[in-house]
Amino acid sequence: MRALPLAMEHEALGASFGAVGDWRAPLDYGDPAKEQRAVRASVGVIDLSSKGKIRVTGPDRMTFLD
Repeated sequence: MRALPLAMEHEALGASFGAVGDWRAPLDYGDPAKEQRAVRASVGVIDLSSKGKIRVTGPDRMTFLD
């Protein structure tokens, strides 16, 4: 199973992990309801580094993406 680039930070924050595809990803940090309240009252960050990425190059890249 592959580790996310921020795996050590997630571990330091007490995350519990599970499989997401072939990635070992954080699922929660102990109390999902508390996490939801904190995000609704303040701000949250979701690590989506396990998702696919593409690079578009070439002279027509902007037209293609538009």
